[in-house]
Amino acid sequence: STPLSLVAYYFLLTFAVRRREDFVLLLCALAIGGAITALPAVGGLEQGVGTGPGQRFAALSGQENRFGADMTVCMMFALAVFFTTRSVVARGVAGACALAALGGIGLSLSRAAFLSLAVMWVFWLWRSGRVGAIRWAIPAMALGLGVLLMAPESVTYRIRTAVDPSLRARDESIQGRFVMGVWAAKAFASNPVLGVGAFRFTHWVHQQPEGRGVPFHTIHNAYLSLAAEKGLFGLIPFLILLGMTWIDYTKCWRAIKMRRLLRDPTLERYATYALFLQAALLGRIVSAGFHQTHNSKTLW
Repeated sequence: STPLSLVAYYFLLTFAVRRREDFVLLLCALAIGGAITALPAVGGLEQGVGTGPGQRFAALSGQENRFGADMTVCMMFALAVFFTTRSVVARGVAGACALAALGGIGLSLSRAAFLSLAVMWVFWLWRSGRVGAIRWAIPAMALGLGVLLMAPESVTYRIRTAVDPSLRARDESIQGRFVMGVWAAKAFASNPVLGVGAFRFTHWVHQQPEGRGVPFHTIHNAYLSLAAEKGLFGLIPFLILLGMTWIDYTKCWRAIKMRRLLRDPTLERYATYALFLQAALLGRIVSAGFHQTHNSKTLW
């Protein structure tokens, strides 16, 4: 099953990555894999079918929101390689992979991915001490606004729903998510320790007298999904893993920065790795509030 394969994937990585070369190879593999996944979207192809203006692209991730979230991680990995290598060829490939992933985020039309991208960028500016570079955001925002003005209605509508409460109230997808969120809270309250059972949430809802006939929407929240189906027994370990990983990245980055006077290029590379991987983790923590990311290999 997917959960078991993810656990095996997570722990196998800890045994496979022993040296810096192994780690860099892993980053490169994921960045290139993300670019290969995104390139059909950028080229306007989806399994041989034309992707027209305004269509959302899911690629190999299977679902548009998950594709957007996967691309945020792949983009951060590509940028980590870009800023730590001296080879012109390697920097060119890493930069191309980052741009392809960014294009994939845009073509996913995932509001959660857009929000994650903004949060990661602000975090990177703050942590890296490049807050002054925010002035470069003005022309970038102007360019983005110009692109949006020329975008199809299906694109601009999804963006407007993020800021217009009246549109959110009429959006069936958003309202369906709210309904499922309420049902997820009820499921968790019915059995806080173990939940209603893995993959049994829909069955549980339809068993309830007031739940019959409720149109099904996926729980678009990883934390609520875990709480509803697996209870505290599943939610707490997940939060602990996220918290421990965040703390490890922070400790690594701070410890290296305390030794900045040594001007050791190897330490500087590790600091950059920690910064971009922590930014990627932050993006997934944010996106987890809007769709199920706990069963994604890029998160693990």
